[in-house]
Amino acid sequence: MPHAVFRFLTRRASTALCMVACTLLLAAFALGQSTVSPTSPGGIDPTTGALPSFAFLFGTSPVINSLIAALSVLSVMLFVYFLATINRNAMVPSSFIDEVNKMVLARRSDEAVRYCRDHRRVFAASVLQRCVENAGKSQSIIMEVVQSEGQRRSDLLWSRINYLAEIAAVAPMLGLLGTVLGMMKAFFVLPSQDISVNSRALISAIGGAMTTTFFGLIVAIITVVFYTIIRSRATQALAEVEHAANTIADHIHSPPTASISASAVDARHHEASRASNMGDAR
Repeated sequence: MPHAVFRFLTRRASTALCMVACTLLLAAFALGQSTVSPTSPGGIDPTTGALPSFAFLFGTSPVINSLIAALSVLSVMLFVYFLATINRNAMVPSSFIDEVNKMVLARRSDEAVRYCRDHRRVFAASVLQRCVENAGKSQSIIMEVVQSEGQRRSDLLWSRINYLAEIAAVAPMLGLLGTVLGMMKAFFVLPSQDISVNSRALISAIGGAMTTTFFGLIVAIITVVFYTIIRSRATQALAEVEHAANTIADHIHSPPTASISASAVDARHHEASRASNMGDAR
């Protein structure tokens, strides 16, 4: 089992990293990344019109860009973790639901409660446990309890997923902060230099200041995609949890499995006796 989980996480991590790499490559292509000309190490190559290299752009504001890079790594890690934990098999495993169903139909409520308690790592376990614990109450009360526990658990889930949304919001704000700091630095340097140097320094500083916003937007776009994927998976998984809870609630007030089997046997025995009597009469 641990090896299977490891392989799963590795495969998902590779997919996520490939997505990030592709986005960064596309961004670099959009910048016209190429070798920087020696005559203009920090600007546009006058002969080819190529923009500065990706490494040079990152170095224009290493502190802010490093923070944005750290957010990108955190975003990928959260995405991989959510892929592994937010899905039907992890939140509502079929084997777990089937076992609880059997216990409820057999009127082994105490055993079902203990089974749910022993599987607290399963997302649906606490919801089903609350449902079975109130088996002696009316259907409406059971559904209210299930809804309350389900709401509590889903709120916790959404609060964790919202970390991705927060990263998507913070990354461009960090980029904008770096841009503002770069602009302030550029304008404060102006008075100490002559006019000819001023224009070149100003243009270079403004260009460098824009790179933080550029990197921040890249991370924000990737993270929004991650958030959308995880949100869709969470919605589907929560719908499965609700369906499982409703099924258990319906089974609580249905005839026990043993009674159903006995009734079926009696019915078949009655039909056989009736057919035998009809044959004797003939």
